[in-house]
Amino acid sequence: MKRLSFVMMLLVSVIITVSAQTSQLATLLHDGNMSVFYGSTALKEAHEAAVAGDVITLSAGQFNACTITKPLTIRGAGMGLTQVENFVDPTVITGDFIIDIPENETYHLILEGLQHNTVMGFTSAYNVQFIKCILGELDIRQNATVKNFQLVNSDVRKYIRNYESSSSAVITIDAVNSCIKFASQYLNYITLNAQNSILELQGSLSNSLLNNCILTGSSSTIKLNTNCTAFYCVWYGQGVTNPFPYETASGTNTRLDHENVFKEGTFYELTDELKALKTTDGTQVGIYGGNMPFDPTTTVPQISKFSVSPRTSADGKLSIDIEVEGIKQ
Repeated sequence: MKRLSFVMMLLVSVIITVSAQTSQLATLLHDGNMSVFYGSTALKEAHEAAVAGDVITLSAGQFNACTITKPLTIRGAGMGLTQVENFVDPTVITGDFIIDIPENETYHLILEGLQHNTVMGFTSAYNVQFIKCILGELDIRQNATVKNFQLVNSDVRKYIRNYESSSSAVITIDAVNSCIKFASQYLNYITLNAQNSILELQGSLSNSLLNNCILTGSSSTIKLNTNCTAFYCVWYGQGVTNPFPYETASGTNTRLDHENVFKEGTFYELTDELKALKTTDGTQVGIYGGNMPFDPTTTVPQISKFSVSPRTSADGKLSIDIEVEGIKQ
């Protein structure tokens, strides 16, 4: 791991109400200039000051949620997944919030290395990407547009729940090496493209393309509808006798009656039996196969430690020492 530290000099007026003992820090990078915000409201304050394309970096700790209305990059210290080695303290966003991002040809909303355990609502979500995040419930609101929405190496712990009942709704979701639970509400209006993911269904999927995925259902009637395509996927537990449609490459898929598909005490690591199953690319089904095997380690340097000088310099500036931990080489 590479480490570096640097000192930033900021005007006192920027941090006049800040306590040097605070444990939460957010930096905002705009046009090569950095601003710093402190405390549980740091994310909200950084978001208010940001413009499209800016980068907000959060330290480990808890930050109050805020409505996200700008296509930014928001990076945390990590999702805090305890079932893997090299655990790092997570960046936790607390409280429900809304994502309302209009279509933007230039910038996308990217969130990485965050944990959120309650409800995140979507009213407009164009080009939104979650990378290495733990998420609670994702609610697609009525009259919402969700387009080019992507989950990479992420875990939706509760549900993706769709309240948009119009058959003309535009809801497209890509899942790459992620774990997702889907609620039953209007699930057939979601178009899913999933690669090496684990999917738990409360309703039947439609209009979806699945490769090297592991699926399970919550009742004996759940299956993939005939307008789905599945290649080298595994269905286990409940579900109809043949949950895969005959019309779409069902001969490459596997139906298991038992439920011991994952090794006990691991984060969805497969049993040796399932690791031996054939796939489209010669790796394994599930989140540890494919081109982007699951790894909770963030892809960018993160704030690991910081300290604030207890007093300003003679010219009215404040010294802040920030230690940044680099990515693995």
